[in-house]
Amino acid sequence: MPARQRALLIAAGTGGGIAATFNTPIGGIVFAVELMLPFATPLSLLWVGLSCVTATSIGRVFFGVLPSF
Repeated sequence: MPARQRALLIAAGTGGGIAATFNTPIGGIVFAVELMLPFATPLSLLWVGLSCVTATSIGRVFFGVLPSF
């Protein structure tokens, strides 16, 4: 797997985790882009955003609308 693809997958996973745990999809996107992505292209932002929104939606189904802690 190329390094750029691996970095994108790691950023999408960490952003989704932050988004689902704290119930903040925009916070997950910002965290992933700011700290985890060494590059920011429109396509990478799309995948990170999709991951964060999906994780937040699934988190709300299982945990409710309050933060998980």
